[in-house]
Amino acid sequence: MSLHHIQEASFELPEGLKDRTVHRFPLSDNGPSDFTLTVSHAEGLKETTVAAFAERLLRELAKALPRFELKQQVERMVDGEPAMELDYTWRRDGTFMHQRQVAVLLPDDDPSRRALMLTGTAPKTISEAWHARFDAVIDSTRLRRVEPEPSPRPTLLTDTPHVFALHAPTRVLHVLPDASTAAGAINGLEVAEHQWVFFDSRGEPMEAKFLTRNRLGLLRSKEGQYELHTAPDAAGGPLKNRLDGVRSVEGLAPLDTKEAIARHLGVSGASAPSGEA
Repeated sequence: MSLHHIQEASFELPEGLKDRTVHRFPLSDNGPSDFTLTVSHAEGLKETTVAAFAERLLRELAKALPRFELKQQVERMVDGEPAMELDYTWRRDGTFMHQRQVAVLLPDDDPSRRALMLTGTAPKTISEAWHARFDAVIDSTRLRRVEPEPSPRPTLLTDTPHVFALHAPTRVLHVLPDASTAAGAINGLEVAEHQWVFFDSRGEPMEAKFLTRNRLGLLRSKEGQYELHTAPDAAGGPLKNRLDGVRSVEGLAPLDTKEAIARHLGVSGASAPSGEA
């Protein structure tokens, strides 16, 4: 099933059914019309250019229409897309018919390439007035383009639940994408020995809970495996109180300097690295 659109609605179209939609605009309700505008399309094209499609169309017209005669073939544009116009005559029920047909490949992402065809038809010959009106229709045609899906906005660390991890012995502050990444990257034994202090994206303290499951499915403590949870009342306070003791930062832009982290936390006038933490 594929979603099929028409002007008034859209619906799921079962596989295998072919769209042969034709819009026909005659001058009269009954009987012959001095001029008729027809809009149709072809789908599942193998041709990759409108010129190649027009060549195949010409061959099919020559086989299908009695006394077919090509008067003119010209390149033109339809809404900025390359198009091809065929001007020809043929005989129908004893009357010569005159037809101008403009074909353009539709600029969409459908893997089965499609073409739109706008055709003006008149018995005997198309008058100068209807030549001008047909040209006006072509010039006013605007193709429905499939809007490309917007590229995902680059995710900055400030948009994610990132974690600050301060290594107490070296006073290096690490910026990690989230708590799971931090718990997987930093050795649990070092965490258990209080070599690391963690903070959430707001700079609030976090604590490590060492968890694993025994054979009964109960949680018990075990060094090496842990989860991080926000703990506002933890000793040491928030990160902004400890920024002066940070010697350097290892992170990704825009949180790759101590000054940037200070701005992120709403701290003004962050000082350069100094003294012991």
